[in-house]
Amino acid sequence: MTDFVKVAKAAEINPGQARLIDVKGKLIAVFN
Repeated sequence: MTDFVKVAKAAEINPGQARLIDVKGKLIAVFN
């Protein structure tokens, strides 16, 4: 089953920027 994991608020990542985040041992990129 899919789990939702809160990684950041939109305001924490400036427009046009990205953040690399470790979620349960997997790296994901989050873009705004």
